[in-house]
Amino acid sequence: ATPPNLWLAVKQAGRPLLTLAGIIILRNLGTASFTFFFPTYVTGEGGSLAYAALALTVFELAGAAGAFAGGTLSDWYGRRTIMAMSTAISGPLLFLVFMVPDGTTQLAILAVTGLIAFASAPVQMVLVQELLPDNRSSAMGIMMFLGLEGTILATIAVGFVADQVGLGPTLAGSMLISTLPLPLIFLLPETRQRAAA
Repeated sequence: ATPPNLWLAVKQAGRPLLTLAGIIILRNLGTASFTFFFPTYVTGEGGSLAYAALALTVFELAGAAGAFAGGTLSDWYGRRTIMAMSTAISGPLLFLVFMVPDGTTQLAILAVTGLIAFASAPVQMVLVQELLPDNRSSAMGIMMFLGLEGTILATIAVGFVADQVGLGPTLAGSMLISTLPLPLIFLLPETRQRAAA
């Protein structure tokens, strides 16, 4: 069977889809800029590249576990709930990373942060498919496009501002800015029941 017209489906899901796009781009400001610039920040502060690599490894490995947990929990508690909790907690925790010195405490914070920050990634993927249920493959393409474009915009913006005011303050500020989409999450429809019906 021929899938329904994608453009018509996008128009019908217009406002929630646009809201989700804004959420993804703003959230990427925190996670993407941290991933790209944290090694530069560590070495610029006198730390070792080996420690920076270890810190990112801890963050990403915890993120893999968080992605699995987030998808599972969203089936129980709802898409918006998991996205809201991830957004509200991960930004301030990443900000806290810059307030503590390199070492065990910072690595522990990174592990918890990775677990929470990446919990929303699979939820976003499911949500965009549930907003476009008859165009799921196209929906995933849209999701990947938004994620990649958000990453590009975030890294360019952070790099430009960092050249003006310094990398440390810029990264810390971007972590807090990544919590801005929190109110937008509550404008999204809760699609879990619809999918289960």
